[in-house]
Amino acid sequence: MNSQQLGRFEIKEELVRENPEIVAQAFADMQFVPVKAELMFCSQRIEYTGISPRFEEIERGTIIPEYRVDIFMSYTEGCDPVYTETEVKRIRPHILEKSEAARGCTHSKWKDDIQSALRECLICGETFNLLEQIKRG
Repeated sequence: MNSQQLGRFEIKEELVRENPEIVAQAFADMQFVPVKAELMFCSQRIEYTGISPRFEEIERGTIIPEYRVDIFMSYTEGCDPVYTETEVKRIRPHILEKSEAARGCTHSKWKDDIQSALRECLICGETFNLLEQIKRG
């Protein structure tokens, strides 16, 4: 495992609260080492950032990519959940069309950081430099 194999993903808070042993088994299966966990109050999800050999290696200073983590379970005859496997897939950021770049992505929720001239979509996480987009016209 390499410390540059960083990624972030979300899990429903309910799964963590009701079946922490399942989440622990999934993290062990992924060899996931969390470095940050944040409760997203509105969506009732926990966003994890960490290191795993299942994540692609990234260069220092780049935006940490987002992954989709699916935790599969089966149930015993007594209806107790049993961990089965974890599937990890990188979510590829969508590419902005030139006409969209000047006004943002197709989503309607953007956060602009004027000091750093960055725009970030609050839905998909797409980030781009506002000054570069204005120069390109």
